[in-house]
Amino acid sequence: MNAESSSSSNDSATSHGKADSDAPFRDVTQPGTGEQAEFGSIDSRVAALASNSNDAETFLRRLATDLQQAFNGGIVAVHWHQWSAPVMLVSDPSTSAVIDRDAIRSLLQSASSAAVGCSVPTHDPGSLTRGYHVEIDRDPHRTAVLIVAPLMSPTVGPRTQVDLLRRLSQYASASRTWLRHFQGNAHIDAPETGQSLALSGDQMLSKQSTTNLSTEAARQALRSLHRDLDMNATCYRIVNEARRLLQWDRVTLLRPRGRKMVVSAISSVAVVDRRSNSVASAERLAKAAAVLNRPVILPDADELPPQIQTPLDDYMDQTGVTTCAMLPIHAPTLSSDCTGDDDDDLTTPQTQNVLSGDGRLLGILLLESFEGRPDATIGPSIHEVADEAALALRNSDEHQSVFGLRTRKAIGRVTGSIGRAAWLAAFVILFALLAAAWLVRVDHTVTASGHAEPKIRQQVFAGIDGIVKEILVADGDTVSAGVPLIRLENADLESQVEDLAGRIQTASQRLASLQAMRLDPSADTASQARWALEESQLSSELTGLKSQLDLLQKQQSDLVVTSPIDGRVDAWQIRQRLIDRPVNRGDALLRIVDDQGPWELTLSIVDSDAGPVLESMQDSTTLPLRFAIATEPELSFAGTLQSTATATRLDPQGRYVIDAYADITAQASGFAPWNNDAAMIGADVTAKIQCDRRRLLTSWFSDVIDFVHRHILFHLSA
Repeated sequence: MNAESSSSSNDSATSHGKADSDAPFRDVTQPGTGEQAEFGSIDSRVAALASNSNDAETFLRRLATDLQQAFNGGIVAVHWHQWSAPVMLVSDPSTSAVIDRDAIRSLLQSASSAAVGCSVPTHDPGSLTRGYHVEIDRDPHRTAVLIVAPLMSPTVGPRTQVDLLRRLSQYASASRTWLRHFQGNAHIDAPETGQSLALSGDQMLSKQSTTNLSTEAARQALRSLHRDLDMNATCYRIVNEARRLLQWDRVTLLRPRGRKMVVSAISSVAVVDRRSNSVASAERLAKAAAVLNRPVILPDADELPPQIQTPLDDYMDQTGVTTCAMLPIHAPTLSSDCTGDDDDDLTTPQTQNVLSGDGRLLGILLLESFEGRPDATIGPSIHEVADEAALALRNSDEHQSVFGLRTRKAIGRVTGSIGRAAWLAAFVILFALLAAAWLVRVDHTVTASGHAEPKIRQQVFAGIDGIVKEILVADGDTVSAGVPLIRLENADLESQVEDLAGRIQTASQRLASLQAMRLDPSADTASQARWALEESQLSSELTGLKSQLDLLQKQQSDLVVTSPIDGRVDAWQIRQRLIDRPVNRGDALLRIVDDQGPWELTLSIVDSDAGPVLESMQDSTTLPLRFAIATEPELSFAGTLQSTATATRLDPQGRYVIDAYADITAQASGFAPWNNDAAMIGADVTAKIQCDRRRLLTSWFSDVIDFVHRHILFHLSA
């Protein structure tokens, strides 16, 4: 009957439901009785509904009534493939009056095997009510149910909603078997004549088909778990064979990694996407449920602690799984691990339960079902698969923990393919190489780094305090000795010179006047004596003033900074650095280098590498070297190490180094000629200093030998 026009059908469904509503899922007050009914499990309830039904249509009508009471629904709509339109059981006329019939059809058509919450639109714009829909059976016998909450019903919380969806999934799973029985497509045996169909849930599930593990094919599948010791391959064989043998929809294996449980393999999935929400939710659930240390089927009839219930709700929402079984796989105790009499079969586990939690946790086997539980209990088949999986995981785990496994495997593959003659030849070659490394002597070189610059160079300093007023040269200019480079200004010095010049002028005038007065014949003797004394004092004072003036004038000459040698100005951005800047006496202003004269290398040798250089310098005052500059790395130049410092210093990189100086050879056979004009002052160089000849072994492995002597033999000798 369709949803729009058949009130009689609805009444019929209602009447059927009331007639057989003596045991709904939860406690409800029966209309007209005022008493509460005690109801059993969902499986038992659906079995009771089926036992009182003669066909699928009657069963569906009774199921709709039971769902209305169990979920307090305002409307329960049922789609069945033999009905032309959905049938509705209405318990709240106000909801039925405003509900959108097209939306009901659409929601029934979109229902899936996992129970899902939905919003049901009404004829009022913007008005919605909540609902739950689920697919009971697929095409060609498609059946679906939609439960619509009354408009004025209170809002439920997330935990309550998850619980309602779980119950609806259990209703769908239990109803699916009976519908297939009524339709002649059952997965359970048909009841005998006169036998009641009111079976318990466990009885009903136990009649589902299971694989007989005693067959040769099943035994061969279990033996395949031990095909090799590769952990990844073993995990995938376990999940795929467990899914096939135990007939669950999907099997996932999680292994411990630190304090986490990590998904190692999923049946029928080649690559695990660890970023997916379903994988993450499964790992969180396994970590929480691992503390139980026992097999558990979820959802459990008993109330679970929130530490497990919360990740379980999230896992079922993310994956659409309706039922799962979590099997902790523990390491079996083998007879070779125990004391006592030796046994011939060292690979046979002693009698124990690998699911009991006695041994080390190897992993968790997660059996998942999207349409109901294939098995209500942990039966012998599951135990047998778990035993074989535990042994395979233990062997692979122990094999994986062998030290240097990959290296030893590679060596084994090589040695397995080489004959005895080849081994003997390899041994002879190795012995010859070791003998050659000990007897043959080679030139030993030590690497140093530094820079190249002209050997004749002079730093130019400020001879007096002042302010840079004029810069007469630029970087790279060629100058001669004595050529002015920089002019300084010192206001105090200028003032002192002017003051002394004035005092000298005054004293000179006074002296000239006294000398004229002494020439006067009319002057008496006393005056002549006084003037002579004053003349002598002025002469001494004038001599001192002139000496001071000469000194100040010399200081004035220092305000003009001149070149000390012939050469080229080496001062980058001199004008930007110095113009109008105050300088003090002794400050470095610029540098003059003779780039046309000889050049040298200033090198730094790392202290730990300097030993061979110092030893060779004791026998010879100079050492040959070759070097390359950063601006021309493809060329190699020659040089001669002339001297080394007598003390180490700490360089900017935090290394202790020894300074060394080397002359550059302009022309040398086998080396590029040195060109002063093309060379860059201060160019970075890398040099190899040729030391005395050493054994090939000590030359090539000098770093290793030094490390052994300093860090091993030195401490052992103490």
